[in-house]
Amino acid sequence: MSDNTHVQCLIGNNVELQGGLNFSGGLHVDGKIFGDVAVSESQSGHLTLSEAGVIEGNVQVNSAEINGTILGDVHVSGDLRLHPNSKVTGNVYYEGIEISKGAKINGKMIANANIKESGKSGFFKKIVSNNDETLNAKHSTA
Repeated sequence: MSDNTHVQCLIGNNVELQGGLNFSGGLHVDGKIFGDVAVSESQSGHLTLSEAGVIEGNVQVNSAEINGTILGDVHVSGDLRLHPNSKVTGNVYYEGIEISKGAKINGKMIANANIKESGKSGFFKKIVSNNDETLNAKHSTA
């Protein structure tokens, strides 16, 4: 995770973002995002969600540290850390995971053993294509 922890984008505590967000590098969220959060295709990205942070949408990233609330599925192709105040309502797909006492998950935990075999690009393309709004937003910025 160390190569993706440098923050390129910060969603501040008083910020509410409506719509999907594609990023690369590091994303730190203290505010609220109402839409899917995804790493841009063929890029890598690390998500840090603070205790105050909320994401209402699906998340697909390479690595993540969660201490806030996610209402949606979480797809992590690398390491995922769920801190004591994290709350996930949705399925969690992961390669490596660390769960602290107090973390809450209301959904299935699914190990992504096949991600390395199928390749990162195919993994992210498949997930992003399941949400037309995020896919269209991504193509309109290209």
